[in-house]
Amino acid sequence: MKRFGIFFLLMTALAWVPAHAGMGVGLYVNQSSVAGSLMVDMDTGHGFMALGGEGIYKDDDYKMAAATLAVKNDQFMPGIRYIVGFKGYYIDAEHGKFKGSSTATGLAFLFGMGYELDAAINPLPIPVSIDGQLMGSPKPLTWKDGDYYWEARGGLGFHVLKNATIRVDLRRITASFEDKGYKWSKDDYNILLGYEIRF
Repeated sequence: MKRFGIFFLLMTALAWVPAHAGMGVGLYVNQSSVAGSLMVDMDTGHGFMALGGEGIYKDDDYKMAAATLAVKNDQFMPGIRYIVGFKGYYIDAEHGKFKGSSTATGLAFLFGMGYELDAAINPLPIPVSIDGQLMGSPKPLTWKDGDYYWEARGGLGFHVLKNATIRVDLRRITASFEDKGYKWSKDDYNILLGYEIRF
């Protein structure tokens, strides 16, 4: 039933995508985690507006869902893509020392850059891109049990097809909580392998 609900929500989201918009779907895994993303890029005439959602689940550790609203542009420096926006998130993290979990919601600032390697320095016969993102929400923008949250990502994309990319991502998440007078934090490093398909 839960799988059917997820499938139904995905199909509903696809039905609302404008015909002129581009969409990307990603799935990433490692031995203990699974993550997914859905992103829609809409051409505004001055760049792209990005709207999407993502989630990650790590066995007996934490789960997180997020929605992103951002703008993308490459006009400042040719070849380098910028993304600036906001990320609303929900995280539920298990305590490491005793039973129970803490939850946090918040609104994080988002900034990222991406670059496709020039053919002169790319040793592979396929296009390769490198990108990174920083996200953070200070205490005034972090609610429930949360104190603050920040995340850093870096990744490589191997563009094996025009609309398909194999990705290797490194993600670092730190979420600080204050729950019932007890302060603690969830620190996690994740290396994920997956692929993205664009339509």
